[in-house]
Amino acid sequence: MSRAHVSADYYYRIPVRPIYKSYPVYAPGREPAGYEEWLKRQEPETVFEVSKLKTEADWIKAGEVVFDAPIFYDALVRAADVKDPLWHVKTGALAAKDGSLPYFRYVVREKGKVELGTISCAMCHTRVMPDRTVIKGAQGNFPRVRGFAWKPKQNCGEENHSNNWQGYRNYGYVQYLVVRRGRLIRKPDRIRISRSFS
Repeated sequence: MSRAHVSADYYYRIPVRPIYKSYPVYAPGREPAGYEEWLKRQEPETVFEVSKLKTEADWIKAGEVVFDAPIFYDALVRAADVKDPLWHVKTGALAAKDGSLPYFRYVVREKGKVELGTISCAMCHTRVMPDRTVIKGAQGNFPRVRGFAWKPKQNCGEENHSNNWQGYRNYGYVQYLVVRRGRLIRKPDRIRISRSFS
C-alpha cells in the first residue's frame, strides 16, 4: 500500500457521499403513535448541499447534520435490536428524556424502507447524562461492546458479507468479540464470532 498522497485529479473524482434526511430513533414504548408507518411514507431527501449554505447559522446547522449522519445502515446494530426491550436491559444503553436514542438515526434512502443508521460521529461522541440530558461532542457513553455483540453473527459476522462489514474493518474497529454475560472475555483472531448471555 502506497503512503503517497493521492493526486488532486483522483481526489476530486471520488464520489461524494450523499447525506440523507434522518429521523430520531426511540426506545421501546417511547415512539410517537404511528411513527413507524409515518416514516415509511417519507420521501428520500438529501440534506447537505453546500450551495444552500449562506450564513454562519446555516453552516452550524449543517455541521450538526454531518455529526449525526450515519455511514452504515442496518449493520452492527439493527432496528430490530433497538426495538427489543431485552437489548436495552443487556446493553444498558441510555435513552434521552424524550425517549430517543441519540446514538442512532432512522434513514429513508428508498421510500417505504426505513433503515437504522449507525457509525456516525454521534455514535461515539454523544453522552446521555444521568438526568437524561444529551451532550453532543462529548466523550460518548454508548456501550459499543455490548451493543455490537448482541447478535454479532447476524449484524457483523461472516453471514453478513455486505460492504458494511468491510467498511467497519477499514474504519478501525477490528474487534472480533466474544461476550459472555455481557462482558468482553477475549478478542479472537478470526471473524468467527460467538456470544452467550445465558
